[in-house]
Amino acid sequence: LSSRDLSRLSQVCMGLHTSVAAYLLFACSIRRRLSYWFTDIESFRELQRCTGLLVSGSVALSIFERVRYRNTDIDLYVLSDQWKPVTSFMLRSGYQLVSANSKDRRYEWDSRHYLGYHLPGISAIVDFIDDAGRQAQVIFAVYSPLDVVLGFHSTVVMNVISHSGAVCLYPYSTFVLRRSIVFGYTASEDKRVDITQKYGRRGW
Repeated sequence: LSSRDLSRLSQVCMGLHTSVAAYLLFACSIRRRLSYWFTDIESFRELQRCTGLLVSGSVALSIFERVRYRNTDIDLYVLSDQWKPVTSFMLRSGYQLVSANSKDRRYEWDSRHYLGYHLPGISAIVDFIDDAGRQAQVIFAVYSPLDVVLGFHSTVVMNVISHSGAVCLYPYSTFVLRRSIVFGYTASEDKRVDITQKYGRRGW
């Protein structure tokens, strides 16, 4: 059922309201979704609480959509000042840095030369991968993680998971109308087409 149909069904009677609530609690479980990337969910959620780290991108969208997208990575957004605890957590969780400078697995935590990326609101993007091939991308924000999310190319991906819950900024247009409002995206034309086709295949 669609999000709108579930909402209507839950209003029929108290019994159906309880059943729909129980279903959504399972289908939209943040812990269950994050467990694909992290075995110690409690520690990850505590990291979120301490650093203000947000999960966004396809993973956050999939929770509201109640699906699991294949071959997708997890996007983590955090203030650049929190680079050390976040990167250290990723390494403890079995991930390795993916870059030309990290192949020898020697890391200089007091040097930020590898954190170089040029986009508004972003100071760096660092890629990780674990032995099972699961990929994670940490986006370090200049001002705040939410500032980066609000600068996304379109509304379909303006969803976040914090340490205490999940938020969709455009629920009606995204999950009822199945439309995404596109903003002034500055990427190349090829990249713009790729993104449009990606979310077009997913139903927007």
